[in-house]
This record gives sequence, structure tokens and C-alpha cells, in this order.
Amino acid sequence: LDPKHAWCFNYSTVQDYFGKLKAILVEYDIPWENVCNMDEKGCQLGGGHKGHH
Repeated sequence: LDPKHAWCFNYSTVQDYFGKLKAILVEYDIPWENVCNMDEKGCQLGGGHKGHH
């Protein structure tokens, strides 16, 4: 975890973020199944599983 990100990570910040996210999902009728996790590198396809080709 980047130290700059760690300083911003606290309970009230996380609660605020997920409260806003939930409000948007409810307002636009978006199911939680359609929410994806991303970081600064984007969205990883394949769920992170390594396979043999």
C-alpha cells in the first residue's frame, strides 16, 4: 500500500465512500453483482487465476 493512500484510509472515509456508492446504485437500480473492483492499473480479466495455455 502506497503510504499516501494509507494516510487517506480511515473508517469515516470508507463509510462515506460506500454510503455514496450505495445511494448511486439504488438511484440507478444497479445490482451489486455489476460492481467491479479496479485500481490504478484497471480491471483484471480472469479473476486473477493463472492458467496453463
